[in-house]
Amino acid sequence: MEVEPTKEVTLFGLTFRTAENEHSQRDLVMRIDFQGKSIYYSGDGKSTPESMALAKGCELIIHESFLMDTEIHGHGTVMGSIDLAKKCQVPNLALVHIQRRERKDVIKRVATLAKSQSKLNVMVPEPGDKFTI
Repeated sequence: MEVEPTKEVTLFGLTFRTAENEHSQRDLVMRIDFQGKSIYYSGDGKSTPESMALAKGCELIIHESFLMDTEIHGHGTVMGSIDLAKKCQVPNLALVHIQRRERKDVIKRVATLAKSQSKLNVMVPEPGDKFTI
């Protein structure tokens, strides 16, 4: 089933909404709502005002965070993802699609950063991790 930013889709009780992200190719972010809970998945790209509007009030943001804070066109950063979660008042942030060579350093820095983010649970999920909202 195809989704478009102007079209809300409900399937099996799940409501899907999308918006365009900033990327070199067309990229949609997705918000999934179910029984009063919601998650936001960024896909591969950097936030736009339209995608930020979808993230507001979610319980979890899963965001592409390629580098710690170095901007690369069409990619999110760890610091940008943290800023997005704060602005959208989202309590949980999962950082994904981290550049392979920097992943270990980013994980260490995020662990330190997470301690200073009292109202934000920042995580770098590993295969098999589970999270309940």
